Amino acid sequence: MASELAAAIKLDNAQKLQLYGLFKRATAGTSADATKKPGMLDFTGRAKFDAWRQNDQKTKEAAMVEYVALVQAITQGTAGDEDVRQDGGGDGGDSLGVPSVSVPTSDAAADALGTDLDALPELHDSARAGFVPQVKYLVVDQKTPVDSLDKEGRTALHWAADRGHEHVANALIELGADVNAKDMGGQTPLHYAALCEHEQLARILAAAGGDANVQDEDGDTPKETAPRSWDFL
Repeated sequence: MASELAAAIKLDNAQKLQLYGLFKRATAGTSADATKKPGMLDFTGRAKFDAWRQNDQKTKEAAMVEYVALVQAITQGTAGDEDVRQDGGGDGGDSLGVPSVSVPTSDAAADALGTDLDALPELHDSARAGFVPQVKYLVVDQKTPVDSLDKEGRTALHWAADRGHEHVANALIELGADVNAKDMGGQTPLHYAALCEHEQLARILAAAGGDANVQDEDGDTPKETAPRSWDFL
């Protein structure tokens, strides 16, 4: 039944995420058991992680019961009939045994959120990918300003912090990167590392002078955003 469902029914993103969150809770424990959390700029990954985290208070058994009930409701046409469309194919993505979760935003929305990776400056893209030699080449040999900005006001160090690339962060700091540079939302690289729970990256930034008490546009600081166990901020 599951394979027939996956092949025959297309769900909207809210339904996919609901199924994904229940499935992860039933089969993989709570979100606290995740070995690695998605970066702040990984919008797809964060949507899926948040869907998982919303079910943390449920037991595995309760999540599985709810998951099965939702699948049954979908197959019987009672789970949001206006949103379930017969189209002869699934979306691809992570296999759940039911229609899989795909990108939860449209291409236009993703671009508006700054996720058009093809449009990233080369330095930022290299930092995002964790490519230290290219980062050094671009700054030292090509004279790319180490604190140059992408269209969302982020520096290469923001991207390194978001992705947890410690070696890239060290290289950028050695090249003179501003550890307290702010993006368009007033967030520094330390905000990114704290939100994504990249502890070692946060330690690197803090040791280099990253301000744990600087506020972003919403008044949030890295210290407030970070896990409470981080006593070094």
